[in-house]
Amino acid sequence: MRKGEVPATAATVDRTSIVEQLRKPADNSAQSAPAQLSIIVAPKIGMPGYFDAWLDDGSTWLCTSRSPLLDAARVLIGLGHPPQTILKARHRGAANVSLRARLGLAAVLIVEESAHGPIFRRQRVAPQSAVVAPCVDLNEGQATLGAGRTPK
Repeated sequence: MRKGEVPATAATVDRTSIVEQLRKPADNSAQSAPAQLSIIVAPKIGMPGYFDAWLDDGSTWLCTSRSPLLDAARVLIGLGHPPQTILKARHRGAANVSLRARLGLAAVLIVEESAHGPIFRRQRVAPQSAVVAPCVDLNEGQATLGAGRTPK
């Protein structure tokens, strides 16, 4: 495994296939532009810094998020939209597009805060071998390992 590579897990296989699809050469015979989807984002009432995202027609709520374009892209990929689709986001009541990205590229990004402000990073996936903390039964104050098993 090379430096910076993430081990192949069920969660990374989907992202890998998305990136592979995006790298395929365009079919010049069709000469058609990629499909486009638009979302509308609006501040979530009672949750400062969070936004609700809907499809442009307002019929389908996609997510509530601090980064609605990226999270909506993951939802839309999960619903079967092709990764080459262009996703445009605009604020409710505005005519201009605020952000635009390909679904497949936006779906693998997250926003992280840095010392210099927010930056885009590739989404990280925890290895499947990560240790899971035992559940604690609050009634008995004893740790359990699921299905009633207790640590030895």
